[in-house]
Amino acid sequence: MLRQHWSYLALVAVLPLLLPATATPTVWQQQLFKNVAREAGTLAEVARPSLLKSFDEPFVREVLHHCCQHLADAPAATLLRRVREEMSVTELISGFVARAPGTRFGPPFLFGPSLPEVQQLPYFPNLWEVWLTGILNSSHPKPGSKVGLNIDDIETKVYGLKPFSQPSLPKDVPEAQERAVYTMVNVQRQNAGSVVFGDVSVVLSSKVAASTAVVHGFDTGSWGLLCNSTQHFNSTQHFNFSYPVSCDAFRGRDGLGTIAHFEHLLLSNDRYWQNLTSGYDDGSDASALVVASAHVSERASEHARGMPKGVSPLGGKLRRLLAPLAPTSPPIHGAELVQYLEALPATTLDFPTDIKLVLSSFPSLFGTDQGVALQRWCARNGWLLAWTLGLNIGDTHAEPLFWNAGHFSNRTWEAETYGRLLDPETAAVSNASVLAADRGVFKRAWAAAARAREGATTATGYFNTSEWEQRWASLVTGYADSLRFTPLRYGACADTDRCVGIAADQTCICYLSVKLT
Repeated sequence: MLRQHWSYLALVAVLPLLLPATATPTVWQQQLFKNVAREAGTLAEVARPSLLKSFDEPFVREVLHHCCQHLADAPAATLLRRVREEMSVTELISGFVARAPGTRFGPPFLFGPSLPEVQQLPYFPNLWEVWLTGILNSSHPKPGSKVGLNIDDIETKVYGLKPFSQPSLPKDVPEAQERAVYTMVNVQRQNAGSVVFGDVSVVLSSKVAASTAVVHGFDTGSWGLLCNSTQHFNSTQHFNFSYPVSCDAFRGRDGLGTIAHFEHLLLSNDRYWQNLTSGYDDGSDASALVVASAHVSERASEHARGMPKGVSPLGGKLRRLLAPLAPTSPPIHGAELVQYLEALPATTLDFPTDIKLVLSSFPSLFGTDQGVALQRWCARNGWLLAWTLGLNIGDTHAEPLFWNAGHFSNRTWEAETYGRLLDPETAAVSNASVLAADRGVFKRAWAAAARAREGATTATGYFNTSEWEQRWASLVTGYADSLRFTPLRYGACADTDRCVGIAADQTCICYLSVKLT
């Protein structure tokens, strides 16, 4: 174990030499986005009548009556206008892990990058760049493997990214850099980011998202494992992974869109996930379902009380996307954690300009050495860092969380609207005013967390869920409203690229100036 860990660190040290940067985006990537944007405009227009009809379905209107009274009886065309407005400011987020395999509480294997890798690089690497370096050979999928062939098949035949000289076998890093980083479109405004893929998430620049993101209606990795007959890959045989998806929702290249043209993607997403719906409670024990800070739990349970059982994927997205700004929000069910739209930005994500915000898991990293490393990485790049409670379900590194989250039918999350806490160590680049009292609250909470972790000898103790919920509630209670924030809403902040969110005191948290190129 120790030898493996040192091998990892040695390779991380030479990563900048192994991964030379290329011009971004490449000619192929630029042309790909132009083609997709042109085609998506037509596809979205064709799908619009069907989407408008879906908005008038009784189950959608019932959801709106519970979450969004101001829009419950609005014409379908008004709902679409509001959806388009909110989609224009939605986030693109990519998640990854903070700990390396072989370290304490680190994952048994890596699918993508980890913090020790990315903090050594001038850009965020895609899967192929990470795999090609050979870091911890036993922990990364291999180029040319069944998994690699499946992903390569999707990226070239569906997304239209440039093929390698040999399928799933990039000959060098420049060839690998023709591919892209996987992200989720944060339609449901999850404060914690891409929680099913790691305890750290990066939020992309709004300009990058709008000008490079090729969007798919659902997670293509799940489709590749569960449905892609061309690769004859049996996911249940290899990994025991399974969801009741509708494989016929897949539309190939016609299933692509952009942040501006997405109507057809909402329909394909609803179709793909139609058999995995959110089973909301009838209110008999709604408060027990809500994982949130103590001071919002009671109000948050009101959102769950009386909600219809079996809310569709489309209804679930609308209630989060269109809910009015309030102290609490309609909570997220496990199924909704995997029902996102997927996006591949057709470019290399350069540091620091292409990232606007970093999110970190409070239960996993607060008060740890990895948390300190994350603070320093963000400070070095001039990024704001925010802490979130996230799922708070204990040690999530042992198993692939994507394949478990959809089956969490008896819990909900994200009921706290202003669920991102600005880290004072990175706040100087923003307009947020961090008072001495706020710094004191944060430092005391950090020190107490560090002491508690030092005494924990097991993962159960280290990630004790009730303890971290209490610590979170205590920090939130003592923190200024101006430092607690939620993702952007349409029209709330003048500059959607410089601003990262809306604070609980109804001000916009924004960078003081445009980040240096």
